[in-house]
Amino acid sequence: MPSNSRTFKVTHSAVNAKFSTITPHFKAGETASKTPKDCPKLLTMNCWSCDSPIKRSAIFCQSSYCKTIQPIDPTKSYFDVLTGSKKIQNYAQMQSTWLNKAYDTLKNPLSRAKYILKLKSKDIKEEDKATDNDFLFLIMDLHEQIESSSGDDKSIVQVKNIIKDLISEKTANLSLLFAQNNVNEFYNKTIELQYLYRLMNSI
Repeated sequence: MPSNSRTFKVTHSAVNAKFSTITPHFKAGETASKTPKDCPKLLTMNCWSCDSPIKRSAIFCQSSYCKTIQPIDPTKSYFDVLTGSKKIQNYAQMQSTWLNKAYDTLKNPLSRAKYILKLKSKDIKEEDKATDNDFLFLIMDLHEQIESSSGDDKSIVQVKNIIKDLISEKTANLSLLFAQNNVNEFYNKTIELQYLYRLMNSI
């Protein structure tokens, strides 16, 4: 069924052009009252983590030893954000993309472990092989259980629960190895964790 509605594409330049016309008007002799954001004392705040003084517009604490992400500035309106320079908007978008990628990477135990190893200059590839024979026998046994459980939902759930427990156990082991700075063993256990995730994804 045809629609009479029209679709409009809103661009940053169009928004900026529109908002640039929204300016206050005063009669002769009138002056604008001083707003809170004009007060120098309100242009800075303290980092919630280390208490260092920082700009309200800062996304991260500027302290060299902190660098903690900061809350959104409550004094900023949507107009402040959308009428900013193109450069500021680009930086804000880059920060948002970077933070989302960081969150997605660190929330998953496998991608988090791989990232830690990358920082240690030890990348893991998909084809990297586990070397622990007991672990490899366990993976073979789980493969056989998955194949024999085809069409049996109850058995599949049981196998999934076993793999989930193994992933939790391996993740806890990685946390301990990280605290010990045992990079080589951390590398080996991350490969095993990769096997478990690959097995889980195959179900």
